[in-house]
Amino acid sequence: MNQKNEKKVTGDLFGTASRTQLTLNIEQVLLYVEILFSIIMEDITKQKKNIYWGKDILLEKVKMHVKEVVTPEKFSCDYTLLSTCKILLKDYLWQKVNEAEGEYIKNKLTSNDTRFAEDFFYGTNPQKANISRLRSRLKNEFYSSYGLTISDKEISTIIYSSIWEEGTWKGLKTFQNTGSIFSWIETKGRHELTAELRKQKRIPWERKRTAGNTRLSKRKLTEEMANLILEEETLPADTSQIIRDLYVNKKSPQEIMSQSACSKEEYDKKVKNATTTLKETLLQSPRDYHDILKDKSASNSQVSLDEVMQNGCQVSFKENLCALVDIFGVSLTDEEIQSKALETIHHIASTVKCTERDRYVWESRFFEDKSPTVLSKELNMRRSNVDNIYLRMNKKFQEAAKEWYENRNGEKVHVTKSNKKKKSAYATETQYCHQRI
Repeated sequence: MNQKNEKKVTGDLFGTASRTQLTLNIEQVLLYVEILFSIIMEDITKQKKNIYWGKDILLEKVKMHVKEVVTPEKFSCDYTLLSTCKILLKDYLWQKVNEAEGEYIKNKLTSNDTRFAEDFFYGTNPQKANISRLRSRLKNEFYSSYGLTISDKEISTIIYSSIWEEGTWKGLKTFQNTGSIFSWIETKGRHELTAELRKQKRIPWERKRTAGNTRLSKRKLTEEMANLILEEETLPADTSQIIRDLYVNKKSPQEIMSQSACSKEEYDKKVKNATTTLKETLLQSPRDYHDILKDKSASNSQVSLDEVMQNGCQVSFKENLCALVDIFGVSLTDEEIQSKALETIHHIASTVKCTERDRYVWESRFFEDKSPTVLSKELNMRRSNVDNIYLRMNKKFQEAAKEWYENRNGEKVHVTKSNKKKKSAYATETQYCHQRI
C-alpha cells in the first residue's frame, strides 16, 4: 500500500471512528498503528533523517510501546483512542530515530574514525550523515546578523575543532541522545563561531539588529500598539491589511484565508512577508520600538510556570538557564537541559489523574498548539467546553508541577507576587521543532 492510500485509509478510520463509544480492541488498534507507522516514517525520511534502526525491528518496538501505554478500556471512545495513539506514535518514533542517530554518530566520532569525521564535518552528500544543513543555516545567520560571509570550510573547521577537543571529545561524550544530536552541535557551533569571530575582531560584540535576527513580541504587539504603528508608520497596503487583520481585528488564519481566497501556503507566505516588512520598518523608524522587537536568541530571564502554561511548548531558552541549571545539573549543556525539561513536563503530565478525553484535549493544546475550534469539531463539543477542559487541566498540571518541584528540591513553594518565579523549574521548545533539524 503506497503512502497516498495509507493516508486515505487513516483518514477513513478517523472519519468513521465513533466519538461516543469504544468498539476497538487492541488487535484493531495495532493494525491502525502499522498503517500510521509507515506514514510517519515516510515523513521522517522526508526530513532527511538517517534511519539506523531496521524498520521491522522499529515496528515491533512501536507495537510493544503501544501495548504498554495504551489500554483501550481506559478510553471513552474510538476517536480519542486513535488520536492519542497518533500523538504517542509520532513522539515515540522521533525519539527512537534521534536516539539511534545520535548514538551512531557519537560512537563513530569518539572512536576517532577520521574518515567518518571528515565526511561528517566537511561533507555535502545529502544522503549521508553530515552537518551541511546546519552549516548553511549558520552561514546565513551570520550574514544576516553581521553582513559577514564565512566559508563552509571555516565553519566546519571551527565546529570540528571545538567538538574534537584535541581528541578527547569530552563535551560530545556527555550527550545523552535526547533530542537531535544536530541540534546539540548547532547550538555549540553557534557559540564557538561567535566567540572565534569576536576574538578575530571580524564581528562586533553587539550585533546589528536586522529583520533576520529579531522577532516580534506578540504579547507586546497589542491592538492599541498595532493601531499606533499603522497610523504612524508607512507600510505597504498588503502589509497593513495583514497586520490589521491579525493584531487589530484578531481574525483567525481560517478567516483571513477565506476572506482573501488563498491557500494555507499562500497565507503563510503573506504573513511571513508582512512580518519581515513590519520588522524592517520598525528597525528603521526614529521611534523606539524596543518592547516589540526582541532578539531571536531566547530570553535569559526565568519563566514562571504560569507563563509556560500560557505559551505551551513555544517557550525556549538558549543561554544562562539559571533555574534549570540548578535543577538538572551544571555539567549539562543547554540542549540537554531543554531535553530534560521536556521529559519532565511529559512525566508530570502523565501523573495527572483525568479522563483520556481531557488528557487528549490538554496535550493537543499544550504540545501541538492545536486550536480549540479544531478540537471542538473533532470531539463534537462546544468550543467553550474545550476551553473549560483546558483551563481545568492547566490547574491540575500546575498542582502536579508544584508537587514535583517541592519533592525535587525539598522546599515548599508559596505563590505570591514576590516569589512567583520560584516555580520556574523548566521550559521547553515546540515539541517537534527541536527534533526535526
